[in-house]
Amino acid sequence: MLENQNEIKKIVSSLTKYFDTQKQWDLANLLKHAYPSSIEIGYDSNMYNNITYFDLMLELEIEDFVAIRPYLESYQEQILEAVHLFTRNAYDHIVSVKIIPICKEYLSWNDLNGIATKQDVLNLIERLKATMIAVSTGGPKIQTVDAEYKAQYALLDGYLKKLGANNPNPYKSLWDWYGRWSQGDLTTYASRRRFIPDLYQPLVDLISKSSEESMMEEYTPTGWDRVDRTIYEMRQQLNTAINEEQFQAIGMLGRETIITIAQQVYNKEIHAPIDSVDPSETDSKRMLDAFLSYELSGSSNERTRKFAKSAVDMANHLTHNRTATRRDASMCLTSVTAVASLIKTIHESSSHAIEQ
Repeated sequence: MLENQNEIKKIVSSLTKYFDTQKQWDLANLLKHAYPSSIEIGYDSNMYNNITYFDLMLELEIEDFVAIRPYLESYQEQILEAVHLFTRNAYDHIVSVKIIPICKEYLSWNDLNGIATKQDVLNLIERLKATMIAVSTGGPKIQTVDAEYKAQYALLDGYLKKLGANNPNPYKSLWDWYGRWSQGDLTTYASRRRFIPDLYQPLVDLISKSSEESMMEEYTPTGWDRVDRTIYEMRQQLNTAINEEQFQAIGMLGRETIITIAQQVYNKEIHAPIDSVDPSETDSKRMLDAFLSYELSGSSNERTRKFAKSAVDMANHLTHNRTATRRDASMCLTSVTAVASLIKTIHESSSHAIEQ
């Protein structure tokens, strides 16, 4: 049974629900992002029964894998222990769980930042396909559209080189394409209409399924594990969020990140609250106000203090905004990321941090 992909998906879905219920959200989140499969690693046959042994493979996107790598062995052990709750087949046994990074072709959208979007590239492919089909099925004469085709071909080819993808179309001019359809195996219009989409389909699939998340500014980890993990999760969720509740959830993560940042730097022994009210463990505004007032005293630093406070306000607003949009969530991520880097820089350069 465990060689059946549907059975593996059912087990992983049950594991996800189990860890969610146990409030082990790090493991539940890992499983939600994983591509599961099984590999047969052994077989034992005797007069009573036949037992097949499997590894449960959990492939993660490289970014996800890097984020959980420090906890890899622990996560594998915990998942394996839970697996046994859901595998009741006496003839199939999962003996180990292996979490590995996925190996696939990635597109470097960062290299097209400001030049073209995913949709721009897909639209350009559609225009080339339409022209190739048209000229080979009784449409315009090649000499009337070849110059435009060659220009579009060169443009797409440049995009693909920047993305790190192969161009599946070897026909740099429509005369080259004419030479191909005249070889004798594409004698009908219908065969030519099938040939062109088939030629481009693997590339279209690759582009369509790829993520433009890398077009966001690169994030430099602060070294505060919980802060870095949560900001990474915000980036992941922003990439897939489509409704108000999902955008609000990004704001929730942003607010929790700000609280964690404040907890990292606030020292009640030296950072006196500016309104004489001791902040609670989750009062990020008072903690950061006290931290910044001490570390950036003086009117010259007033803008920096206001910037950090506005980021906290933005995250809080998004969390309670029932009509939150992608732009709101993007702004929240940008502000929280900036504050994390800013506070880390201030903290590292402070005399107190140097003494520690």
